[in-house]
Amino acid sequence: MRFSKREQLVILLAVICAVFYVFYQFLLLPKWGGIDRLRSQVKKMSLDLRVTESKLKILEAAEKRVGELKQTEKPAAILPTSRSLEVLKVLAQTTSKSQLQLVSIKPIVEEGKEGLKFEMICQGNYHQLYSFLTILHNVDLVILLDSLNVTGKNGTRVPLEIKMVLTAHV
Repeated sequence: MRFSKREQLVILLAVICAVFYVFYQFLLLPKWGGIDRLRSQVKKMSLDLRVTESKLKILEAAEKRVGELKQTEKPAAILPTSRSLEVLKVLAQTTSKSQLQLVSIKPIVEEGKEGLKFEMICQGNYHQLYSFLTILHNVDLVILLDSLNVTGKNGTRVPLEIKMVLTAHV
């Protein structure tokens, strides 16, 4: 069977279109989709980078302010009574935030020891004690828990009696 020039041209164009369609559909489109995904990832990562850089600048500014505050801190020659009052205030606020019932706080005087010692007696449950210790950990002062004694009666809903000895380093 012999085709005319016109028919040969139409068949050639149809084959070229079919080859281009296969090339476009199976090779070109997946690559463009991959390129689009990579572009979106680059945009997201550059946005994350800008956010991280701005957070870093904020942290550096805060660190600089903290350094300035440390240089202008109170002198170490603060009277022991004002330091004791500051520690008592922090302990009382921490106790009320944690919802422990404060029974008593009394200072323990030890000669030659660094830091202020206090004995605290409170009532509450384990959750309130954990909350107290968590809040105390986040306080600006360094307050260490020297001893902890928790007593309670088995099977009753009476609050636990919590005795603590704390040392504050100011």
